[in-house]
Amino acid sequence: MLKTVAPNVTIRWIFIVIQYIGVSFIGVSFFHFVYYLVFRQNPGKVILRILYFLSSLTLIFISTNPLHHLFYSTFDFYGDTFGPLLYWHAFLTYFMILSSITILIMGMIRNKSISRQEQLLTAAALFPLLFNILYLTEIIEPVFDYTPIAITISLFFLALTAFRNHFLGVLPIAYNTIVTGLESPVIILDRSKKVLYGENILAAHIIDQSEDYVFTYKEREYRIVKIDHKKNKTLYHLSDISFLRSLQREQSTTNEELKKLTSQIQLNNAKRMELVASETMNHARRELHDLLGHSLTQIILLLQSSKVLSSNNSAGAYNSIIQAEQVCKKCLYDTDNIEHYISKPQTLLSESLHQLAESFSSMNFTIELTLQGTEYSLDPGLISSLYRCCQEGITNAVKHGKAGKVDIVMQFKKEKLILIIADNGRGTTNYTPGQGLTMMNDRLLQWEAVLRHESSSGEGFLLSISCPLKSGLL
Repeated sequence: MLKTVAPNVTIRWIFIVIQYIGVSFIGVSFFHFVYYLVFRQNPGKVILRILYFLSSLTLIFISTNPLHHLFYSTFDFYGDTFGPLLYWHAFLTYFMILSSITILIMGMIRNKSISRQEQLLTAAALFPLLFNILYLTEIIEPVFDYTPIAITISLFFLALTAFRNHFLGVLPIAYNTIVTGLESPVIILDRSKKVLYGENILAAHIIDQSEDYVFTYKEREYRIVKIDHKKNKTLYHLSDISFLRSLQREQSTTNEELKKLTSQIQLNNAKRMELVASETMNHARRELHDLLGHSLTQIILLLQSSKVLSSNNSAGAYNSIIQAEQVCKKCLYDTDNIEHYISKPQTLLSESLHQLAESFSSMNFTIELTLQGTEYSLDPGLISSLYRCCQEGITNAVKHGKAGKVDIVMQFKKEKLILIIADNGRGTTNYTPGQGLTMMNDRLLQWEAVLRHESSSGEGFLLSISCPLKSGLL
């Protein structure tokens, strides 16, 4: 159109050259386009180079035509006549377009979707070309050159046929968009290992690799799940395993932490078991000490009584020996059943101490109990600890003080309980707390009770236990 309305010859020639840039390459470009869409690959490189070279050569001859007049024999403002090179160019262009139409029809037949309407539509593309051939051979003489318009109309009919028939399916650019947008990436290579679909940089990591190969790309981890070889193409199916590997690393870290925690727990349990075993052993040792000390104290008193009575040929001596024997048997039984002896339920403190005093009633030894205030219920563990302290106090009175009497006073006050154990033994001004007093302190420690002891020569020995009410009261 611009060529037709150009104001002078120079401008008209410039528009002709611009017009023929498209005309020179339209046949080859369309052939290349249709071939790729139908066969999903480019024509051979040698063929393409030859065709594009010939088109480029044609454009050069057109641009320089005023120098040699090979494309246009004559050229002026009002008209032109064709030279020999134009017919060669027309032959090449028509050949490319007719080849493209043939390839297009082959693709439609292969797709089994061609209809009569599509056949007629495809054939319609030939009429503009036929009209252009008549113009070039000067069988008809129109007002201006219809070649560009004729080729444009042909291309329109061909494009309409292809897209209405849908035989081309999805365009290659759309295929690549779909492939690269898949959640699980897919890479397709041709036989020369050139990437047809997929990301080129991603593909560079998988070439010549086998299935189950794992690699990292853009801070993501991928694994080759499957490799398929079909029709000179290779398809790599990848899987994004970043999340899975992240979970595996977290699981590994968690397992390591659990191992450390388990080891720490096992170590703590071992220490706790050692501590429990030590506490159990100490507890059993204290109970055995009190049991044996109490029993031996009674046996000593009974044997002393038997010794005195035997000098008078008294029958009571025999009874004392019998009682000593019974104490020995009971002691042996309690030793064999130490667990039952330790866990024996306790009632009121006064009742437990009353039973303790009764066990000495037939011996040459006196235990006097005094209760001050109103007795209240105590924790069984506290009763047991206070009872054992009284046993130890009596044992020490007989063993060390050679006492004949022990006074036990229980003072129940509003805020605390005071237990006093005093004997009439020989006392001492210089003594060192032994194992018995140490064990008494250990028993009372958990109850926050305070143990005090006093003694002077000839005035016996006094033990005082002060226990807070908050620890003992039920």
